[in-house]
Amino acid sequence: MSKDPETIRKTLLERKRELEALTQIATGDGAPVALDQQSVGRLSRMDAMQRQAMSQEQERRRAGELLRIARALQRLDEGEYGVCVECGEDISANRLAADPAAALASLGEMVIEVTAPDRLAALLKAPAGDAARLDLDISHPSHSGMQMDQISLLFIPARYVDRLQIDLDGRGYVDVTGSISLSENPRLSVSVPRRSRTVDVTLTDTDGTVTKAHKAIADF
Repeated sequence: MSKDPETIRKTLLERKRELEALTQIATGDGAPVALDQQSVGRLSRMDAMQRQAMSQEQERRRAGELLRIARALQRLDEGEYGVCVECGEDISANRLAADPAAALASLGEMVIEVTAPDRLAALLKAPAGDAARLDLDISHPSHSGMQMDQISLLFIPARYVDRLQIDLDGRGYVDVTGSISLSENPRLSVSVPRRSRTVDVTLTDTDGTVTKAHKAIADF
């Protein structure tokens, strides 16, 4: 881990205090709503129930983040912070700085592979055409919002690929709108013209994270 542990600790503690302050301010918003329509009008009661549900959801998310921060602080104390809990590899300093409470080591990384028409024809046992095949492997958890953290027993907030843009030779070629139906670490395959020379891919997820990938295509 190349980033100063004390800087990370300070960032985590500041975020922890911010979340605790928000929880303190919100205390009471999630209290039960009176059902007596004599004392509370029907529309006012519905508004209060909506505010209550929103407050409870926000508190649930804060509790989940506080739990992750606590675990990150524990890993700092144990000298294990900065190592992905899934693969055991070091996490880049830039990713730690962007989200120090998380250990998503490869979120948004993409691998582009292009299969030449002649090779594609051999694989498909068909005559060679003018189209090559582009395979795009995306590293992303694609959380639908319905998965549960088996340790905290809290639902993991939704986070998935929102938009995927593929440009060929600097021009737009494919624009994909994502959804919660995308699988974890999805793969996308598209046909591309034989004459293509460069591929650029831009991925944006629902948290606003943007990652890019580029590949120069050799002559077929």
